[in-house]
Amino acid sequence: LGEGIFLLRPWLGVPKEEIEEYAKREKISYVEDPLNQNLYFFRNRIRYILLPKLCELQPQVERRLYSLARQCQWAYEWVSSEVLELASLITPDPFGGWHVPFSLWEKPKFLLLEVLRLLLDFLKSSPSFQTLTQLVSFPQKRLSLKGGVEVFLEKDALILMRAFPWNVNQYLCSGSLFLSPYLTVKLEKENWETFQLQKGKQNFPYHSRFFLSLFPKDFPLLIRRRRAGDRFRPLGAPGRKKLKKAWADRKIPARLRDHLVVVESQAGEILAVEGVDIADSRKIQDKENIYCLSIERRIPFSSLKEAVMSEVIEEPFGGEEEKME
Repeated sequence: LGEGIFLLRPWLGVPKEEIEEYAKREKISYVEDPLNQNLYFFRNRIRYILLPKLCELQPQVERRLYSLARQCQWAYEWVSSEVLELASLITPDPFGGWHVPFSLWEKPKFLLLEVLRLLLDFLKSSPSFQTLTQLVSFPQKRLSLKGGVEVFLEKDALILMRAFPWNVNQYLCSGSLFLSPYLTVKLEKENWETFQLQKGKQNFPYHSRFFLSLFPKDFPLLIRRRRAGDRFRPLGAPGRKKLKKAWADRKIPARLRDHLVVVESQAGEILAVEGVDIADSRKIQDKENIYCLSIERRIPFSSLKEAVMSEVIEEPFGGEEEKME
């Protein structure tokens, strides 16, 4: 119910008459909720109208219903524990995607359906049974679900991810910008010695570090996703190219391209693109005006099981935007 507060119901399967008789015999006072007698509520109409009629036909009906309910509870607890173990095989990537290995398709279908439902509930998609069965058969390479969840079919896994998982159009002058549980962008002024030591060190997708020349007129920087018509000239390239082409040249999967960071100056010039490089016009040419732009991605959970057990609920950060291939 809350931190340190637990609801215990040990007498849930004991008939009301037995509880009242025990309380009377042991002289224990108790309070009964008057709403328990109100026939406005459906549960009370079952108790006081339907069940007595059923008991006339079968005196043991209440105990048999209770026995059936207990068996259903035991089955539910077993299925839940199995599903939670299967959830440990579903792993996240640094872009907010969840990888469902095809080895899960070897499990009983009802367990596969339940673990997919658990993942979609975590992503706030509220799947229907039809949606779940569609995912199990998955005839398409890409599928859009309600709640802004995209599904991709890859070689060894089914990947589910939010269409737009982080805040859009954020401004940065210096320091850190927290965009999502997976993504932080940092900007710091650096010196020539640091640039010489650190240049060329990249660890995409987890940590992209760009050294570039920035000037007062460039600020504030706009941190955004790609837009239709975006072009820029990457460092060392002979000319300008579309972002789609620049990412394709670096073999960046299409499913990630709406998730990558684009950095733009106040004047609208693209300065750096995650997964590619800085703009050629921003290469370091002197020892002044050197900045380090870091794009840091992290994986907050090792598996869906850990995410569910931590009771952290992801909330969508961005709004709807145009999707591009």
